[in-house]
Amino acid sequence: MALIIEIAAMLASVPLFIFGLALGDCLLLLWGVLALYAGTALYCIRNRRSMKYAVIFLASWGLFMLGRVVVRLPEGVYLLAKFTEEEVVHTFQSLYLALAFFLLGLAAFQNIRFKRREGTASKTSLADRVDTSALGLLSGITFAVTLPFRVGVIYYYVQTALLTGYRSLYLNGNANIPGFIDALSRIHVSALIIYLILFPKKKRAYLVSAIELAVSGLYLAAGKRIEFIQIVVLIFVILLMRDAFQADPRPFFTGKRIAVICVTGVVLIVLLQFIGYSRFSETMENTGLWGIVTDFLDTIGYSVEIIPLGKRHTADFFGNNTLYFWGPFFNWLKSITGIGTLYSGQTLETVQYGYSFGDALTYFESAYLYLVQGGGLGSSYIAELYHSYGYLGIAAFNLLLGNMVSRLAPGEGDSWFSRYIKTYIFIGVILLPRFNCWVWMTDVISKANILFWVALVIGMKLLSSRNRQGRLPESTDDAMGKETSCHEGHTGH
Repeated sequence: MALIIEIAAMLASVPLFIFGLALGDCLLLLWGVLALYAGTALYCIRNRRSMKYAVIFLASWGLFMLGRVVVRLPEGVYLLAKFTEEEVVHTFQSLYLALAFFLLGLAAFQNIRFKRREGTASKTSLADRVDTSALGLLSGITFAVTLPFRVGVIYYYVQTALLTGYRSLYLNGNANIPGFIDALSRIHVSALIIYLILFPKKKRAYLVSAIELAVSGLYLAAGKRIEFIQIVVLIFVILLMRDAFQADPRPFFTGKRIAVICVTGVVLIVLLQFIGYSRFSETMENTGLWGIVTDFLDTIGYSVEIIPLGKRHTADFFGNNTLYFWGPFFNWLKSITGIGTLYSGQTLETVQYGYSFGDALTYFESAYLYLVQGGGLGSSYIAELYHSYGYLGIAAFNLLLGNMVSRLAPGEGDSWFSRYIKTYIFIGVILLPRFNCWVWMTDVISKANILFWVALVIGMKLLSSRNRQGRLPESTDDAMGKETSCHEGHTGH
């Protein structure tokens, strides 16, 4: 039955989209997008064993791109009250193309997997030969040692938000945070991922996860919801991975736990919406549960408006349009190499020379909001792609994105490093509807992480040498025993 509904939804989306375009009927176009989204979601759910990550990505995509238009569907196409018909048609055309080619990328590459052949020396990577005992010890110790710096950075955000307001966090970027402290805070996340993807004993994994969730919960006091959600999704994905690799005798996601997670999710939505209102000193108009949930969907679904806004301001952007696709990549290169001027904070120079689509769009829409208040509209990978490469760019990127998401789920032959990279990338991929096209890469391959990887390799060689002399704990979990005592030492301050 589910297969019939899935196929029917996909097939129905085609005439709805075609007739919507031919007649210029925005409502038909919207229903075409919703039908294709439903069909794509059902397809991924039906193949969830191999497409768990695609399901999570689609959930994120739906919240950011469709949340507001669905909540306001009783009003018709609400976008028509804010934008021209041409801009709204463009919006739904872009969404449909993005979904269609993402689905095509998933379907075309879902069965392609890179698996090592057992016993084939040429297929054994350097990562496969790593001493995981040394790796577990080093990642655990790094997690504990960098934890105070992580707390310190979040505390700075909280203090700044409380003293000068939430938007002040973006006026100067991280300029007031010493570089080495910011780097150690970023390394902390890498250490967390590495330790957890090594599948330590369940109690230790749960303890580390709980500590990280508690620390990241402080982000909410600063009004930074996305950073907290990223950690929640990260822990969720790694727990999925533990079940897939059967790291524990009993799976984590039992029926009872799934029910608890659903209830917790509703509570979390209420909390996030309360934070969203409080950071701008607004009062919550809807106090009922359903009203709060729909308000949350409406708020988070604002990102769809970036697409028509980008169309409206196409002629206002500085320089060649393609620079706004490559801008974040060039800024990443500058941060890695130290060559060139790296523009940060919300300044006119950032708008003119930083080639950040989100910064420029906010400035064009409201210079006062951007330069004085520290506000921002955000960005969207779909809007950036159209601005730089048109509809062809949306189609090509989403085809590759479907391919990439289909490969991000770790396979049986993956090394620890492959699992680490895939997990880190995926946490960025789920933010694409709200951020730039390179967000999945720039956080992973940062200067801080490169230095951490180099230090990790050196440390593993030293510890592996000691292990051959019989002085290193024999397992990752024994190693974590030492790390835990170190961690307790920090939390005791």
